[in-house]
Amino acid sequence: MPHAVAPVVDVRAEFDARQAVEARAYFKELDAPDQAVLIERYNEQQGVGILKVKKRASLATEASFFRWLARVTWGEPSAETLLAFAQEMLGRAATTPPPY
Repeated sequence: MPHAVAPVVDVRAEFDARQAVEARAYFKELDAPDQAVLIERYNEQQGVGILKVKKRASLATEASFFRWLARVTWGEPSAETLLAFAQEMLGRAATTPPPY
């Protein structure tokens, strides 16, 4: 019987996705004027017009905005932070039963 191969996981992409979720929650906690300031800052630096935040933001715009907000709020993750996140992911995977 062949050995099962674990799926390849992009730790940085998974970390960025979690940070974006946390950035969205943080943004929702802010008052409207503080939200407007962040949107203005984001739009000023965003060179791609379709990714600028408008009244109705696309999913791509939202994803870009919340990734940006995570970076300006918490900075780039260190190697130690990414390693700790990868270990956390492995711990969750070890306790999750197989899907069969």
